[in-house]
Amino acid sequence: MRLRIRTSTGASGVVDNLSPDDNLLELRDAIGKVLGIEIGPSVKIVVGFPPKELPVGPQSLIKESVEDGDTLSVDVGRVKPTKKTPKRTRKRKPDLETTIDLVDGARSDVAEKLAFAAGNPLTALDEISKSFRASFQEEMKKREAERLGHWRYSSALAGTFRLLENKSTSSSFTVSFKAEGKAWLEESYPRYPPDVLQQLIPLIHSDVESRENLRSFNMSIVSPRVFWNVAVQYEGQVEAALKKICPDLDWSFLSTRKRTLSEKAKRAKELNDIEEDR
Repeated sequence: MRLRIRTSTGASGVVDNLSPDDNLLELRDAIGKVLGIEIGPSVKIVVGFPPKELPVGPQSLIKESVEDGDTLSVDVGRVKPTKKTPKRTRKRKPDLETTIDLVDGARSDVAEKLAFAAGNPLTALDEISKSFRASFQEEMKKREAERLGHWRYSSALAGTFRLLENKSTSSSFTVSFKAEGKAWLEESYPRYPPDVLQQLIPLIHSDVESRENLRSFNMSIVSPRVFWNVAVQYEGQVEAALKKICPDLDWSFLSTRKRTLSEKAKRAKELNDIEEDR
């Protein structure tokens, strides 16, 4: 049996899962499911022309009031929306891979150990744990070095550092510099007189990759002893001091940003180098 359903708001649907011998209460339930609303006993449903209201109750059969193909009209002004229980969404906990991705260089190493874990679960679990801890500690050291480097660089640039004469000797010195907030830190290093710096700096400058460490910010991270030797002797003007210590070297790279090749560019360069070697 196929019945068309229309509402006073223009919504429509089709009920085709009932038989003429089903009762009108079952018809109301079927209409409610099709329209997504609750069809209670007080809801008016009419059929035919002139419109005839359908009775309510299980004792009345569909075939007594409705014929196959009829259109039923529902007065939705009396209909209460069906209450829908909102779905609860469980917060997804980050999996091991997601957590490991936060640590540079750890993912591939742990992935290999996860594969090994299939045959050696206990041993592999211990290896994964050690690898993760080592990677995490390495990352923390890197972050700490960058943070200290930032404070050194900022202090030298702003002139907020002091040479502590009472803690310095002819062979070493102690410098105090502003850190976070109102905090000050102290660091001690061996002294490098100008002639030592004149020999050391060209060695670093001669290698293209190492040369980047002569940028004052990079130097404050990777070589604080050289950084502070230059900063203390030349009033914090590190890059200007380098040009003064070794005036014959090319320092133009200090005024340009380092270009980082993309993976595609690196691959193209490798292929080009191979072609040139041929």
